[in-house]
Amino acid sequence: MKTPLFILCFFLYGVVILAQDLFIKTINILETSSDTGFGIIADDDGYVVLCGSHFYTGVGGTGYFKTDLEGNKIWEFAFNTYPFNSGANNIIKLPNDNYFISGGRYEEGLDRQDFFTIVKFNGDTLRTITHGNELNNSAPYTIVNGNELLCATNYGETGLSAHYLLLKMDTSGQIISEYLVQDNPSFAFNQRSELLILPSGEYLLGITYQNEPQQIYAAIRKTDTTGNTIWERMVNNYSRAVPRFDLVLLQNGNFVVTWIEPPSAGTEDRGSIFVRSYNAEGDSLWQHTFKSYDFYWNIQDIALCANGDIIGCGHTTNFDITGNVTCWMFRLSAAGELLWIRE
Repeated sequence: MKTPLFILCFFLYGVVILAQDLFIKTINILETSSDTGFGIIADDDGYVVLCGSHFYTGVGGTGYFKTDLEGNKIWEFAFNTYPFNSGANNIIKLPNDNYFISGGRYEEGLDRQDFFTIVKFNGDTLRTITHGNELNNSAPYTIVNGNELLCATNYGETGLSAHYLLLKMDTSGQIISEYLVQDNPSFAFNQRSELLILPSGEYLLGITYQNEPQQIYAAIRKTDTTGNTIWERMVNNYSRAVPRFDLVLLQNGNFVVTWIEPPSAGTEDRGSIFVRSYNAEGDSLWQHTFKSYDFYWNIQDIALCANGDIIGCGHTTNFDITGNVTCWMFRLSAAGELLWIRE
């Protein structure tokens, strides 16, 4: 059965450009059996959406499509590396208006490899690039850094270890330099999350630490441009599964993170998701917690509004609304004040 992708285009990227009419669209990529939206880019003339796609051959791959500002599909493309699985993690726009997709793939005789795809502005695939070795290399996360790309990835022995690696690449995906980020020796798994470039030019890394199943710790680390640690702060105690660990830079030079508190009184074994702000020195400034008293809240993404507010989305288990899992949105001021919630 074909599973469609629903696009709710009044959300994150609609708030940072000129306002558009509200709409919901159902998009099918014709050669895939199902598509899951992973990321969206707002252009002046429309939206580019990245998908994790499943193909009728039974393998996973990558899909992407572009719509106009009303959500009407302009072009689409999907590919896989049959007979091996591949997938996508994030998409960015390059200075030359092409798109750069970061993900992972498996190859014969090898574990997961870093896999990058460059897509032309009209949807044509220009090239694919694979980086890795005989170890397990995680699906990377990439951002634009001037005329270069900065990529966070991992490598390690499957089921035994993970180490954080920073890659500097040119916009063709070729590695210029790489830096091994110092492990926290208390943990076997030092795994990358998102990363930011601070106004000072230094880096802010999101890292998760783990030794035992379902015991995952989150940390933020400020480094210089070669990955040397300046300071590190633990975000909170462990959670039982990995929530979204988002990092967003605010207009005043501070930044916010999302993570989850362990179950507390009244939450019936549910953790409570929160948004917390820090300054560039790692001092915690404020925190807004969405307490899971009656049902579970989840944050899937946050972004910065044009006026400096923080907007986010996710899902809740508030079955009273529709009888199913429910989408929700929220908006916070840059000072952490809750402005509104919509379900």
